[in-house]
Amino acid sequence: MAHSHTLTPLAALEGHDGRAWGVAWSPDGERENEVERAANCACVPTRSPRSSLIHISHSQGATLASCGADRTIRLWTRSPDTCSTGGEAGTEPHLFTCTAILEESATRTIRTLAWSPCGARLAAACFDATTAVWEKEGSGASATWRQAAVLQGHESEVKGVAWSPGGTHLASCSRDKSVWVWEVVGDAAGSSSAVEYECADVKQGHSGDVKAVAWHPAPEGVAGCSNPGGGFLVSAAYDETLRVWADAGDEWVCAQVLGVGDAGHAGTVWCLDFEKPGGSGGPHHHQPPRLVSGGGDSTLRVWTCTPRPPGSAPDDDTSWKVETSLNNVHGGRPVYGVAWAPPLGGSVPAAPSTTPALPARLASGGGDDAVRVWEEASPSAFVEVAVAKADPPSEVNAVAWCPADRDVLAAAGDDGVVRVWRVVGQGKKM
Repeated sequence: MAHSHTLTPLAALEGHDGRAWGVAWSPDGERENEVERAANCACVPTRSPRSSLIHISHSQGATLASCGADRTIRLWTRSPDTCSTGGEAGTEPHLFTCTAILEESATRTIRTLAWSPCGARLAAACFDATTAVWEKEGSGASATWRQAAVLQGHESEVKGVAWSPGGTHLASCSRDKSVWVWEVVGDAAGSSSAVEYECADVKQGHSGDVKAVAWHPAPEGVAGCSNPGGGFLVSAAYDETLRVWADAGDEWVCAQVLGVGDAGHAGTVWCLDFEKPGGSGGPHHHQPPRLVSGGGDSTLRVWTCTPRPPGSAPDDDTSWKVETSLNNVHGGRPVYGVAWAPPLGGSVPAAPSTTPALPARLASGGGDDAVRVWEEASPSAFVEVAVAKADPPSEVNAVAWCPADRDVLAAAGDDGVVRVWRVVGQGKKM
């Protein structure tokens, strides 16, 4: 099929020994001076890291973290390439350089990563049944990373981890079929290392391996679709369902099970993501944010919710329903990663009123060795606008959009390479 956009390679970041499992960009508020901050990190490798020359706009400065089967976390930071004079007008040549390798946080594979909203903490889901939390200390050239906590309690591999929007909670999920909610006690919103992690609840509703967790983007305490009191998360599992967990005050309750009956996935639900807040600026923007899930049945499902009346109990009625399904999106192969692009007017600076409205955008990665980009052409109708396949073939395990630039996308592959692309429309130059 003809595509209206292309995925132009920006970088192929090598260094992981074995599969690259996860990628995560630092929050856009942390993008300033990241090169300087990481320069003297205690974890900077003594050997020369590999770099890839790319042309990238200055606004796209977030640090990219990756993890893999080699039990390491790598931080990739762009730095000025003073030797290069190439690049189109409005761009600056830069290198993506591995500025830090965080080691000894796990004895087995690190499966996924999550940055805290303040950008000062990085959580890692590990196959040794632990969740490791790294903290950045100091600023500027004196900044260092240290392992601040190892959260224990799961009985098997930890598959997913996610911070709440305000950084006050951390959720983890595991092959042991459980979801743990950890309360961050201390300066959760700041960079202070004086915090502790206390288990707030353990939920056992799933009947299979829990693959991923994601928090609704509304701040805690703000009424949402599934919890008028504010604060809820969703888990995805091998049992082909998603579960909505809401804060009921003294415990977290299952407010809804998604996927029961014809509306659900016919296979493992591998991944999920919430639409980013702030308004896409597009004609089909939904409020409140939607949820997307990807499954072993090679489908994407977009879920939307109807807000409950004030005063409703968290477990009253149902609110999330399938808005649309995209079938056979990866040629019959599983969808392992999915992500909503950041909105215009949210992480991306607001554009002049003359700028055309931008449609909602998704990225998916799967077992067909491909990364695919989807845009909402009309309400609830998504079309594939770009595709790129790994060469040589390599399954795609995770995808993530840069929060500072909705056209830049990263993916982690079975070949150990982290690839970065720019989405380019017809008639546009890099």
